[in-house]
Amino acid sequence: MLTTPAAWVNPHTNEAWVFMTTGEGMVGYKVLADQSGATGLLQQWLRADGGTSPLVANGIVFVAANNRVTGYDALTGKVLWKSNQIGYVHWQSPIVANGVLYVCDQDGYLNTFALPTTN
Repeated sequence: MLTTPAAWVNPHTNEAWVFMTTGEGMVGYKVLADQSGATGLLQQWLRADGGTSPLVANGIVFVAANNRVTGYDALTGKVLWKSNQIGYVHWQSPIVANGVLYVCDQDGYLNTFALPTTN
C-alpha cells in the first residue's frame, strides 16, 4: 500500500475510524477495543473506486483519482459529492485549509472547491 491512511473520530459517538485507499479501492474501518484493551479494525464499508491518500473533513472522506475528486460519507462510503474538474494525478492528494478543498494535478493546475458539508 503506497497511500497514507486517514484517521477520524466521529464527533457524535467518539468512535475512531481509519480510511485506506489504493488505486483499486477504498475501505472504511471502525477501530474497536475489547475489555482487555486489545484493538482491532472492523470493516464498515468497501468501495471499488480508489485513489490517492484520503483526507477527512466535516465527516467527508475526500479522495483524488485521475480526472476526479470524490467526497464520501465517512460512516457509509456513499458518494456525497464529485467533480471531474481535475486532470491526471499521480502522488497528489487533496488538502483542506480555511474551508477550501485543494487538489493539484499533473497538468500543473491547482483546483479549488468550496468545502461541501454533510446534512
